[in-house]
Amino acid sequence: MSQEQGLVFISFSSRDGEFANKLITDIEKHGIPCWISSRDVEPGADYQKAIIDAMSRCSVILLLFSSNANSSKEIAKELAIASNRNKPIIPARIEDIMPSGSLEYQLTTAQFIDLFHNYDAALTRLCAALERQIQIAGGAPLPKSASVTYARPPGGKRNRLLAGGAVAALGILGAGAAVFMHGSGHGPARDATETTPAPVVQQATPAPAPLAPAQPAPVQSVPAQSATVQPAPARPVPAQSAPAQSAPTPGPAPVELDQPPASGPQTHPPVLADTSMPDTAGQSSDSSDQAVARLMKMEPGNRMSAAASVLGGEDNQLSYSQASRLLEGETAGARGEFIRILLPHLAKPIPVAVAKSFLASTDSYRHDALKELLPSLPEQISGDEAILLLGDMTADTRSDAIDLLMHRSAGNITPDQALKILNNTDSAWAQTLHIIVPKMQRPVSAPDLVRLVGATSDGLRENAIRYLLPVMPQKLTPADVDNLLMDTNSQRVDSIRLIASHLPAGMEVKDAVMLMNGTTEGGRKTAIDALVPHLKHGLSGQDVAPLLDQADSYWAESVTSLMPVLARTQTVPDILVLLGNTQEGRRSSILHTIHNMLPSGISVQDAQSILDSLFSLYADGLEILIPHMAPVRAADIQTLVSPIDVPQTQAMLASRLRQIR
Repeated sequence: MSQEQGLVFISFSSRDGEFANKLITDIEKHGIPCWISSRDVEPGADYQKAIIDAMSRCSVILLLFSSNANSSKEIAKELAIASNRNKPIIPARIEDIMPSGSLEYQLTTAQFIDLFHNYDAALTRLCAALERQIQIAGGAPLPKSASVTYARPPGGKRNRLLAGGAVAALGILGAGAAVFMHGSGHGPARDATETTPAPVVQQATPAPAPLAPAQPAPVQSVPAQSATVQPAPARPVPAQSAPAQSAPTPGPAPVELDQPPASGPQTHPPVLADTSMPDTAGQSSDSSDQAVARLMKMEPGNRMSAAASVLGGEDNQLSYSQASRLLEGETAGARGEFIRILLPHLAKPIPVAVAKSFLASTDSYRHDALKELLPSLPEQISGDEAILLLGDMTADTRSDAIDLLMHRSAGNITPDQALKILNNTDSAWAQTLHIIVPKMQRPVSAPDLVRLVGATSDGLRENAIRYLLPVMPQKLTPADVDNLLMDTNSQRVDSIRLIASHLPAGMEVKDAVMLMNGTTEGGRKTAIDALVPHLKHGLSGQDVAPLLDQADSYWAESVTSLMPVLARTQTVPDILVLLGNTQEGRRSSILHTIHNMLPSGISVQDAQSILDSLFSLYADGLEILIPHMAPVRAADIQTLVSPIDVPQTQAMLASRLRQIR
């Protein structure tokens, strides 16, 4: 089965599934595809076959090591399969424990990435290591100076721990991860990655020269142009060349050195510095010039690995131009890691123009690199500077970076700047707007408000409107508000409630109807409640009829809401509009609500229209109308009281009708 370019197989215990799922989500945000059985085995598929197929297709295996994994027989099987297929394995600990039992044998020389400590930094190193292995699996050549060391455990079959030879001797690899391969062959390994070395390693002569700290003893160099690199006799690395240790550490089993095939020169796209880049206030020292010269003779990957040792302490300061030169050829996570290594050697604060040039080519790792740079940037960052630093980041990653930058924002961000900052935040637009608004100029004009809510819709648009409230002008026209309400859809009513206080007083009914477009039932009644304080007064029933349309079962309540803006006296046609198609209890309720607005001189015919559909509450309605009726003829009295079933009530109301003068 052919290898699937870039796929990472996750070897984990099912008891660690929650952590594994979180981790692969974070890894895949960096554009690295993962395969995990809990997600990627199709329902009904042969589970064991799916595992075998995925391991055959993958470029690298990521082992999540924990106490659960240590006791898992399935993980031991997966490591055996990895051995048979010569798959590189990157081990990462999610608990502070060491291997025991069968895994102690298989992982005895492994250097782990520790995800339980400083997760974000460890994730960056892990992704850089994964990317390197994916590149190698895709045919990228090994660095010219990288020799491969194999740590042989007892028993013949060996775990082959891969590390850059010179780098392993110095103990300065930036990725902080070991990539090892299982196998029985004795030839050179196919893969290599930056790694923290095993406690004691031996060194093959690399090209270019072996590196030492800032004040090294003379070391014989081998010219980089040499077509074939011959391995030098193995010799122990002096203690002073390795990172500081409290005491010598006993070495592992004997170490065997193999020299990988020489690779041709690698070309790297140049990272051009900003021509306006300011330099450090002070001059670079002779020692830093020498260190930079030595580092620039190396391939980019080896340059980063050697930098910490060659540059020495923080007193060895670099100019910004020197740092930019050292970063040439580094990309993605490796470039971000190199930035971290160089930061202690640079004057602070680092100008934004310089930081922008450093961030070039960090690609999907730009957020992580920016996070490293941020404490070294000026305390106050303008809107335009924030745009430069964000580059082409997108979605949640861009939103997270904006959150970091706004803590240093000088404020007074214009709408145009805000839109450029928001660009490409996609589904995170509204939440990102919330982050930016406190730093914006105020008030923001109505057209700019519409631009700032962007292409959001439904609940996200409602949230965007809410977040913009602090920068809204005191008053907006109904047309402005309608533009903001566009695409709020099911959240239109809630959005009206949010923004209604910015409407002018004395608003026309037609404008209110425009704003309530699409609302019905209880939602329409709620919208009426929000808009009534801004409607003009003295309205007739016929005026407000469009507002009541679609209120349906909330008609009676909506009429009650409109009472403050209705004229004190309504005509019979207005009364009939306010009653609508309601019946019995709801009709009676409206009649009680508007009884003070009833005109005088109501005719028998009009009374019958008003009393229509009251049914069992007919007598109650007639009693409300009698004080407002014109004198009634005897024949009409009988017509009016005939629907009443109770004789006593019928007689009482007939008597009151005769008394009308």
